[in-house]
Amino acid sequence: MRRASLLTEAEGKYFNYFLNKVDFSNGPELRNKYLHGSQANGEGEDAHFHAYITVLRLMVALVIKLNDDFCLSAAERSPSEPT
Repeated sequence: MRRASLLTEAEGKYFNYFLNKVDFSNGPELRNKYLHGSQANGEGEDAHFHAYITVLRLMVALVIKLNDDFCLSAAERSPSEPT
């Protein structure tokens, strides 16, 4: 059965923890810190670097998830052809 969402519920909660306050109130809330080009005040360069690494890790996880979804979709369409 195909789902309408790319991410599973657990994966969505993982992204929400880092990006906004949908499921968790104690996350870093990176989306709001950098919304519309505003910069996090007074946290220093290390905080920005840590946020950068976190967002980079989320992007890599999303690209891997997209690739996996494309591979599964291609395998479902043509199970007899090698991928």
